[in-house]
Amino acid sequence: MYPRIVVQMLLGWFVALVSSNIAVGLNSTDQASSETMTINCTIRPVDASVRDKVVRLLETGVKMIEYDLKFEDYPDKVLNTKGVMHFRLSHWVRTMNSQARSLLMLNENYELLSLGAMRIGVEIMEVAMHDEPDGCIGALSVQDTTSLIRETLLYDFKAIDRTQPKPKKSLGNAEHVCNMYVRDDAGYASFVYNCCHYDPDGVLICKDIVREVWMNVLVMFTVFIKILIVLFSPLLIPEKVYLKKFTATEYHYYTKGQEKKTIKVVVTRFPESFDCANKVVKIDRIQSMEYFKTMLNTMKLDKIYEVELNDLRLSVIQRRLLRENCVPVGVFRYLYNNFCRCKIRFTDTLRPCCDQSICGNRNPGFTMVPWHKCLRTFMKLIQIVLLAMPWILRILIYTSFEHDSITQRREVAHTMGLKTPFEGSLTLHLTPFHRIFLICYIILAVDSLVYGALTKAFQEKFKMVIRDCFRDMKEKSKLGVCSWAMNLALVPFDSLGILGFLLVVPFWIILSPLFSVVFIFYFVPTINLTLRLLIQLFIFLCPDSFTLRCKIVKARSEPVNEKLRLNKLSQQENFRQKGDLSKTDLFLQFVVILGVIISFWSLTFLAMECISFFVEVGVYTLIGIIINADVTVRYISVIFLLVLYVRDCFGKVYEKYLNFYKVITSHILEHERDKITDTAQADATCQENTVFRVECENNSKPDIYLMVRDRIIKWQTSGFLVFWGQENTPYFSEKFFFEAVEMKYHGCPGPLYRNIFGTFLELFKLILFLSFFVIVVMAFGDVYNISSTNQMLATVAGGLMPVIFRHVFAGKGTDPTLNTDSVQFQAEFNATLRKFQQSWPVYDIVPIKYRELHSRYSMAVDPNKEEFVDVNGHPRDADNNNDVTEPMLTTSSTHNSLDENEIEVVVDVNDPPRDADNNNDVTEQMLMTSSTDNSSDKNESEVDLVVDVTNFSGRFRAKFVANGSAGSMSMLHEI
Repeated sequence: MYPRIVVQMLLGWFVALVSSNIAVGLNSTDQASSETMTINCTIRPVDASVRDKVVRLLETGVKMIEYDLKFEDYPDKVLNTKGVMHFRLSHWVRTMNSQARSLLMLNENYELLSLGAMRIGVEIMEVAMHDEPDGCIGALSVQDTTSLIRETLLYDFKAIDRTQPKPKKSLGNAEHVCNMYVRDDAGYASFVYNCCHYDPDGVLICKDIVREVWMNVLVMFTVFIKILIVLFSPLLIPEKVYLKKFTATEYHYYTKGQEKKTIKVVVTRFPESFDCANKVVKIDRIQSMEYFKTMLNTMKLDKIYEVELNDLRLSVIQRRLLRENCVPVGVFRYLYNNFCRCKIRFTDTLRPCCDQSICGNRNPGFTMVPWHKCLRTFMKLIQIVLLAMPWILRILIYTSFEHDSITQRREVAHTMGLKTPFEGSLTLHLTPFHRIFLICYIILAVDSLVYGALTKAFQEKFKMVIRDCFRDMKEKSKLGVCSWAMNLALVPFDSLGILGFLLVVPFWIILSPLFSVVFIFYFVPTINLTLRLLIQLFIFLCPDSFTLRCKIVKARSEPVNEKLRLNKLSQQENFRQKGDLSKTDLFLQFVVILGVIISFWSLTFLAMECISFFVEVGVYTLIGIIINADVTVRYISVIFLLVLYVRDCFGKVYEKYLNFYKVITSHILEHERDKITDTAQADATCQENTVFRVECENNSKPDIYLMVRDRIIKWQTSGFLVFWGQENTPYFSEKFFFEAVEMKYHGCPGPLYRNIFGTFLELFKLILFLSFFVIVVMAFGDVYNISSTNQMLATVAGGLMPVIFRHVFAGKGTDPTLNTDSVQFQAEFNATLRKFQQSWPVYDIVPIKYRELHSRYSMAVDPNKEEFVDVNGHPRDADNNNDVTEPMLTTSSTHNSLDENEIEVVVDVNDPPRDADNNNDVTEQMLMTSSTDNSSDKNESEVDLVVDVTNFSGRFRAKFVANGSAGSMSMLHEI
């Protein structure tokens, strides 16, 4: 009885001991192969020449070979279905040195991320295997199969007969055979490579390849980049989109000190009675023209007024201007202007086709669309696709290279009951088709469609809100915030003197939360922009009662604000107030701001993933170049020479145009020195953006020629305008620059396309020379075993020869000089000025005085007080000006009294405001009769401008009559 029990206990202890040893062997880094189950099964390659191929690869200096094993008479995934602990048993790696094993620590898509730089010295072999006896590999366990394959690879595909002593090892001491397996790391699946080799004593040693410190630093760096992108993403938007100096700016053209500048204005209800092609503008299209609309409010119907101008204000977009030391002659700028902005339609060859309707000569009965508008729409779509291209490329890379591997890993981790760890990329952790990403796609798509469907006026509101917030975020003084913090931090010393050292530390600790909030708001653009939008949203939504309470609280907390000096910060903040906006306007503002916030964070999320991915690509590429410097150094030298050639060739073109531009601008400024000097020497606080007009000799064209284009009043100038900024910075017209370069004078650079074509031809010749030289160096370098460093030096030395000959041995000053004092240049320059025309949007027209023709009565405008005075200087208001205002509403003059040669501006006040006491029917009948009787004179009445007010609403007309001229400044602003 007892011996039997003892035997059973010994057997149980032996079984437990064996089981524990097997478990320890699987989980330790030194994994011994099991030989009990594999004695009767061997594997060998089907192709006996596999070993010879491996030897040849080793002789070429490869550092790593990847084996993809396939067994005959078995499914392709037979090894992958044997178990989940050993991940992809069909994929094995043979490394020759520690440098190759370091690649196993990286992302398995290191070839793609490094743009192929890390793939240098890495080969892939597909090996067909056969098991003996047939079918034995399928009967083995996972551990036995792993041990069998490992031993076969360690002995270079030799068939191992386990009944005989093991042959001598064929791998070097530094060579390893590795495969990937799944390790439980605190509940998360960790995919690591296990590499094995035989030591000199024939003992099998296996170790896991774990990430080193520098790899963890790389992952942390990637996460840090994402955090920076989130916090500073608004800085990625170009300043030209929202800063004032890059948007429309107001410039003043003063007529003081010059000849009297007058225009003739007529107010009419019937613009069709005049020959006014391209002269009609509706009153609701006149934006922000306060002085001009105030003047219109006091004029009679169908009466000609002669208006003497004091100031003609222009609205100028900065991209139409050039600085004194900048010329737009870059290749990308040239392509953008001609194709994206569709300026190619102005060429003589394409102009007829671009202006032609898409329906040809047929009249379909609706508004015809010219081809150039279709091209502009198409190019806008192309630009949208190009903006989205980085993310589209990221999705394509994921679906083509990363999806299968990520899905397989996720399935293996799920089978083992483990979680997939986050490795720094939400795209890989969630996939680009996750709900979060889909929501971002939908938000951006809906915003784009809604924005495209909005009216132009609402689009301007949309842009205005965004620009204001971005502008405040960028332009608010960071130095002022630092000054405020410094002054507040030194308060203990100001109050207590040297005793302040006793309280300064507690004082700073108490104020640290305030400092943190203020610094985060002003120095973190993303938070700054988001909070500004939320504050603006709160201002528009909060009721007036709550606003009043906030003002009361602010007044009560004024002593605290003074002690903390918060007023210094609040003075530089200027949020848009709700004012008297209607409920519809408030709702629209709410939709705009909310849409901006959601779209901004959606774009930030996608930009974070996209930019971090390309940063990772850059890091991997740099690592690949460094670890394979012996191979990549020659290619780097070639790239360096190509960049040098491109910069040298196109830099020469840029320098040619810049030198010409400097000569032209100096000549223009010297021509207008007297006018500019007075403005430049004025007090900086009083100086304004000013326009100076440069005319050619014997100019017969009118100085002020108003026209209507794109439903906007514009000043079509004859001659050239110099724009003088408040900072005493001159700006010049970009259009004039491109016309001046084509002057037929020795020294002018000529058309840009001709120089760009010549530059590309010259660059092509240099590339041909460089290609020939590189081929020679590499060919003889391989024949005579010249090192990569010497090949690189030879390539650089030979490639620099064209540059040396051009800049050292060639004569300097070969470009023709420009003599601005010559008679030929003066003639060509005057001819260019004479034929040069350009239209500029009018921001406002400020009159000195105006009078009705054939009348002794006249009125003057005081711009400082925004009121009207008569010829004696006495103020005139609407109540005392019935002889001017009332006839406007009740009287219609006959068209026979109009002199067609005297009319320059016609203002149409169709359907004018009426008082309740006036007989509307009689007025309407009188006006219609007057128009009918004088229809014969329609062709004889040529006009320059017609302002149509057909779309006046009843509410607007009532306010127009009730307020009169005195209230016109605020009332007409609503148009």
